[in-house]
Amino acid sequence: MTPADLYADFERGFDSRKFSTGLLVAFIDFLTDLDVPGKGLADFNAFLVAYPRQTTTAVGKRANTLIVARPGGGTTNLQPC
Repeated sequence: MTPADLYADFERGFDSRKFSTGLLVAFIDFLTDLDVPGKGLADFNAFLVAYPRQTTTAVGKRANTLIVARPGGGTTNLQPC
């Protein structure tokens, strides 16, 4: 899925998923905090290579949010707006 496809899907579903606006802002903050813009990552799979997804929380429970490992150590997760 290209960025244009993703945005078009967002527009099509907006009336029935208005919460997606907040989710979009949360993703922008999340990616900006990780300094992802400008890294030249081709797609989400390339993002996951650079920032591996963590499937458990810091206390060992199953993650129900997007948590990724930061290069150099530590983790961060997507925080709702």
